[in-house]
Amino acid sequence: MRKKKWMKQFNSALKSEGMCKDDIKAVMSYYSEMYMDKRDDGLSEREAIAEFGDPRDVAYKLREEEDRLGRRTEFVQRPSKHAEDVEEIFSGRRRRKTRRRRRNILLTLLLLPVTLILGAIGLAIWLSIVLSGVAVSIAALAVIVAAFPFITENIGLFMMLLGGGIVLAVIGNFICSLGGFLAKLWGRFLAWGFCGRRGGRR
Repeated sequence: MRKKKWMKQFNSALKSEGMCKDDIKAVMSYYSEMYMDKRDDGLSEREAIAEFGDPRDVAYKLREEEDRLGRRTEFVQRPSKHAEDVEEIFSGRRRRKTRRRRRNILLTLLLLPVTLILGAIGLAIWLSIVLSGVAVSIAALAVIVAAFPFITENIGLFMMLLGGGIVLAVIGNFICSLGGFLAKLWGRFLAWGFCGRRGGRR
């Protein structure tokens, strides 16, 4: 069953049990927060809803608890098995964000040595690639310049040197472009490692 359908049936069942509007609102908010917590724990929509059980059974149990207490259960004042106080209900999302932030900070600290080592290796690889590209480009320019003295003496040699220089220039440009692409990947990796943005479905 989907969440929307379950919540609709649950709302109707609570009304059928004679619960007042304020309590219905508090209980619905509480179960919405519980649903979000289950999703954050990795459960699918159907799995999370299945753990709640039949909405009519849940509503009936809540009514039984009211009868046991001998008065209307104030969900906004008296916590029970199926309800918490209003502050806890409406601060659930804030608590989840705080837990997630602490978890991310802890993961960042734990992974910091690995991030720094891999980052340094990536920087070394990137520098070697970029310097290689620059070196090839300089060599290409030197070959092209060296070809011009042969333009009148040996046209074949001139064309061969000019072609070789152009090929080297293309290769150097490709290597520099590859270095730029790797720099972006390296930057994203460092941002991921230092910011600690891990998992967490909402």
